[in-house]
Amino acid sequence: MKKIFGLIALLVLAMGCDDGEMTFNSFNFADGAPARCGDSNIYYKINGTEVLMINFGSTPLVNVPTGEDAEGNDIPTLIPIAGSNTITYRNYSGTPNANSLCSFPAPASPSVIEEWSGQGTISVVTDVIKNTNNIITGYSHKITLVDVSFTKDGQTTRIVDNEFGSIITPIGLSFDFITDDNELPFVRDCPENTLIFERNAREALIIDFVPGTFPTVAGGPDVTIDLATQTDLNEVLFLVYDGSITEAHICDVIKPISPVITERWSALSGTVTIKTVTASGPAGIEHQIRFNNVVFGKDSDESGQTFAISDLLVGDPLFPGEYYFGNYAPTP
Repeated sequence: MKKIFGLIALLVLAMGCDDGEMTFNSFNFADGAPARCGDSNIYYKINGTEVLMINFGSTPLVNVPTGEDAEGNDIPTLIPIAGSNTITYRNYSGTPNANSLCSFPAPASPSVIEEWSGQGTISVVTDVIKNTNNIITGYSHKITLVDVSFTKDGQTTRIVDNEFGSIITPIGLSFDFITDDNELPFVRDCPENTLIFERNAREALIIDFVPGTFPTVAGGPDVTIDLATQTDLNEVLFLVYDGSITEAHICDVIKPISPVITERWSALSGTVTIKTVTASGPAGIEHQIRFNNVVFGKDSDESGQTFAISDLLVGDPLFPGEYYFGNYAPTP
């Protein structure tokens, strides 16, 4: 009888030991959406005491819709898990939360019971998210573990074609330069240079045209600038800062230290039309400036991220693709 009880005790101890294989037999992170650690490129999913973390260290997610092949099938972006791109499976002593996973140093409890490091390939399929007005609100990035091998202490477990979930990234741009009373704005100019601009909170829309672009008398033909062919001479810029800005951030030669520019977009295509009319101001003329089908591309970024103004604003159905930049009364 004592031998029987001894054998039972050994079986209980053996079943209670976790060598890592048991948790991978139930590898399942299909439910729920991934969460993000602050503003980092680290995303994670929790299933009870288990966690799967992906760090897109050198390959952050970009807001560019996935292309399709001739049959209309998605062509996913394949990302190798190597170097600063990492994937990690952990099992904790209790249910972890964002503080457990994203804080450094991590809290003492719950503690990590086991950790497996993965190498291989994951895929990303990106789709645009639009609201009922056909305005882009964000992007959905569907992540799949195409073929990832996890290792720990000489053991290896291979995971193939396993869905991690969809990560939603907002567009993050407002492009709202209309005043509170919904009047068309009078744009401003910089006394130190030839820039004219609109600004609102942490965004600025700037025109930088060569001298002589704006007519000096009213009533002549409209001036039309094709941005696709004249970007080296005439620029339209959209800047995003990490805080609210003043005119000094745009006009001063030595600009304030903060806030700083976080995103810089240049107009790649579309046209700008300048209509000059008689005005009652000091200069006696006024320029009405309109954008048509203008598309911006992100500077210093090889990802190919672009947006059209019509992607962000509900336009006038009578003038599709048009954006009224404002009235400009030059200082005499």
